[in-house]
Amino acid sequence: MSNCSMVYSNFLKNYKNFFSSHLKRLYNSEKYQNVAHTERGNVMPKVILHVDGTVVEQQVKDNANLVVLAGIRQFPQLKYGCGMGRCTKCTCRVIRGGESIAPPNWKEIKMLGDKVEEGYRLTCQLTIAQDIEISQENISIQPPKKQSATQV
Repeated sequence: MSNCSMVYSNFLKNYKNFFSSHLKRLYNSEKYQNVAHTERGNVMPKVILHVDGTVVEQQVKDNANLVVLAGIRQFPQLKYGCGMGRCTKCTCRVIRGGESIAPPNWKEIKMLGDKVEEGYRLTCQLTIAQDIEISQENISIQPPKKQSATQV
């Protein structure tokens, strides 16, 4: 392994550990907990996830982000990558409950293109407030290729 790839590998490991511990602190903070329960009381939305040939049903806290939960190992079945809308590894297709989530943002439109019209979303960009059913089965969406300055 070259020195450059070793440095990059260590960077990724440290970044993932930092990201995971930071998200866990945020999710368990009193401020986040109070926001999550003020509007709907103790009603917790149910997420049904189809992934790798299995169906996972789990209740999550109101206003939860599934990638944050996956990052702190509270929704470990979810496929994800960067958590920032750049890699498309968390792409899902909304089967049911899509009317309860915000419309696609600019990141989703940029990364998913026409697939947004077919019900595809980036789970890292979703906030779950009501029951939803999503699938990560048979999804192969690649991020758009970056254009170099000479191609523009």
